[in-house]
Amino acid sequence: MMRRNAMAALCLFVLAAPAAAAPLVSPFEGLAVTPKAGKAKACDDIPAPYTGKLEFASKYAGSGKARDRLNPFALFSYKRSIADIEAFEKGLAANSDRHVRGQAGAAACALAWLHAWAAADALAGEANAQGKAVRKWALAAAAFNYLKIRDAKGLDAAELRTVRDWLSRRAEQVVADHSGGDPARMNNHLYWAAAAVAASAVATDRRDLLDWSFGVYRRAAAAIDADGVLATEMARGARALEYHNFALAPLVMVAAIGRANGEDLLALNDCALCRLATRVETGLRDAAWFSERAGSRQALDEVNGKLVPWVAPLAALCPGDARLAAFAQQHAPASARRLGGNLTDLFAHGAGQRLRGDDATCRQLWR
Repeated sequence: MMRRNAMAALCLFVLAAPAAAAPLVSPFEGLAVTPKAGKAKACDDIPAPYTGKLEFASKYAGSGKARDRLNPFALFSYKRSIADIEAFEKGLAANSDRHVRGQAGAAACALAWLHAWAAADALAGEANAQGKAVRKWALAAAAFNYLKIRDAKGLDAAELRTVRDWLSRRAEQVVADHSGGDPARMNNHLYWAAAAVAASAVATDRRDLLDWSFGVYRRAAAAIDADGVLATEMARGARALEYHNFALAPLVMVAAIGRANGEDLLALNDCALCRLATRVETGLRDAAWFSERAGSRQALDEVNGKLVPWVAPLAALCPGDARLAAFAQQHAPASARRLGGNLTDLFAHGAGQRLRGDDATCRQLWR
């Protein structure tokens, strides 16, 4: 009798236990790679894993409160200090791009780069403010490019596991780096941290990390005003338009990760991201509004696909928008080594099949 009762209790427990959550979904799900004939290209030398302190000069050192004037001496020092990190980001994106185009061995090469840095526990050092920025950008590059290549055939399971463990540790560190600050100073740095952590969350199937990223997105959506403006980025004076554009890219990627996982972040605050995208797109065509509002003529590089990487994932979220499609075509290929390389090519190869959502939300883009 006691045994029967114990079995009955166990059955009730099993029936009452909640179902396991489905694995987190990559925004790149659906990527279809057609292998090309030929031998694998030799893998380039891997940059030395960066294991020292992340204490770097800011390129805006001494520029005042707006931080809108470059300091050429600080910029030179900064670039020299991060050379290996920058080479790591660029090489990852180049290899993941070659994988998408079907080049033999490209995914294995990208994994070799990731594994070398993971095995060395790179990017773990003490950091100043600029170092924390560099850590999250490098994490974004590692995580998004990992998502592009992780399903390639023949990759070493142990190496993949080592990389995932490393991404998990660095994501925890980025969360710590960007938590507990003054909410009034929330800016593009926090949004890039959210994108890096969200990609890492998907790579490691950690919903706690994803929840943190979505929380940041919700705060960002609440901060976008009726004109599509982020107050902290407007305070950048001559670089207000540049930093609105820079803030938009990671927010679009977090929204894409949300859509892939059943969370419609795009619709928050009456489609706040739509207002930001509209403001940025019109500003890139004519910066006069930003110049007047910020009180400074805008300093902005020539608009090209590297400046507007957000256009490819946003077009994947809103595939029926003719104006957005034309803008995307005009500036193709949209690419950013820290968001997964050539995004135009990636989505053209079938990635993003879970991104399309409610067309009513997308129709708000150009209000």
